[in-house]
Amino acid sequence: MDGNIGYDWSLIEDICGASGMDISEFRDEDEHNVSNLIHQWYSEHRARGGAQDPVMEDIIIEAKLETAFGSINHNPGKA
Repeated sequence: MDGNIGYDWSLIEDICGASGMDISEFRDEDEHNVSNLIHQWYSEHRARGGAQDPVMEDIIIEAKLETAFGSINHNPGKA
């Protein structure tokens, strides 16, 4: 409702643990690091035949549009 994306950190911790990555790189650094991790994980999931997630698909489309046209931020519910 507020326009922010939330996620369960335990899942990020599981991904990091399984991949031998330090969770602090994602929890304590630039927020884009964790966004990139989620995007790459989802891309790999899809490449291996995993089901689409409608929320993630919307996020990817939004990112592509921002890349093409620049970022325009609207208040949630006001776009």
